[in-house]
Amino acid sequence: MKKEEKKNRQKVLLVWLFLTGLLLTMTTYAWFSTNRIFEIESFDIQVASKGGIEVSTDAIDWKGVVGMLDFVQARNSYPNNLNQIPNVVRPVSSAGEVENGRLKLYYGEVEMENYYYLHASRTVETAALMDDSDGIFVAFDLFLRTNSPKRLTIAAGSGVSYKDDVSQATGIENAFRLAFINQGTLAEDRPLAQIQNQNSGTNSFIWEVNYDRHTADAVAHALNTYGITTTTTNAARLAYDGIRNDIDPALRIDVGRANANNYPNLFRRVEPQLATTAANNTIQDFINIEAGITKLRVYVWLEGQDVDCEDNASYGDLAINLQFVAH
Repeated sequence: MKKEEKKNRQKVLLVWLFLTGLLLTMTTYAWFSTNRIFEIESFDIQVASKGGIEVSTDAIDWKGVVGMLDFVQARNSYPNNLNQIPNVVRPVSSAGEVENGRLKLYYGEVEMENYYYLHASRTVETAALMDDSDGIFVAFDLFLRTNSPKRLTIAAGSGVSYKDDVSQATGIENAFRLAFINQGTLAEDRPLAQIQNQNSGTNSFIWEVNYDRHTADAVAHALNTYGITTTTTNAARLAYDGIRNDIDPALRIDVGRANANNYPNLFRRVEPQLATTAANNTIQDFINIEAGITKLRVYVWLEGQDVDCEDNASYGDLAINLQFVAH
């Protein structure tokens, strides 16, 4: 090969590498491009109740406030529990559909081959807490006791937030969803095993937190990946296309086309029944419960199909704070 020809080929190769690197740097998409694990150093959970209602993690020990220690202790008093509270979560997705009393959640991965292809498979919770858990989303049971029918509201300040220092915020807190499944209500004098094992829920109630805030990276991601125009503050509510069935890698579904319009059998457009702002300074209507003991199944997950689930928002130290007020 002539010296001049070799030099020209080297120049072409350098230009190609530069352009390729530039493309990869500028391109963002859902589910984290490197499938990074989102580490949570401590995932605090606190549930409080007011207005003639008590809360419990085992339907035995009734309190006004429960936290992580109560879920740990419930392993002995509630042997059939399916409380999954891991120290690590990864992006999953749900269309809000319920099967056998459980929310259907799908773990998605993205692979690059000319385009970014999404595939996903169902993931089901198992009972384990913190370091003992291999789970990738949060799920737990709450029991609510009242002597008369009540309308529940969610108090201002409830939601998912950074535990201590808000300066840690990278936007990942805006990609979380919570869902509640009412598994039924039984009289207080019914056998404990029946109360604990209620599992008749067929519908979910989905809550989107911090809907009005996005980082600049998330705004760009929304436009580049989903063709959605939004803003960093005072943003409008955005629906998302949750996964409803396994997605075979062989289907080669482009992330940008992963929606209910193109694949109605795999995705469903979801508009959460409840959405709160980052400030969340108003009381929100929730659900109605009957007199007796009601079992609620609670899910908390990082929604991979959310515009805020992007590479620059992949760490945090979060707290889940739920405050129910009965009327």
